[in-house]
Amino acid sequence: MGTNGTAGARAIKAAGGVCFAQSPESAEFPAMPTSLIHAGYADQVLAPGDIGPAIVQYVKHSSLDA
Repeated sequence: MGTNGTAGARAIKAAGGVCFAQSPESAEFPAMPTSLIHAGYADQVLAPGDIGPAIVQYVKHSSLDA
């Protein structure tokens, strides 16, 4: 249980993407973010309210490198 997102994260990382995981302690169903974290695919583990701003920061920063 909870590993279906991990397969997607593997593909995202293989393509050079970034993965943000919800902190397991804040998740109603913590198995999926825990699986992602244990598999080593989570670049950042954040509270739900912090994920959106982190994505914005990532996009802003990565666009400077383009």
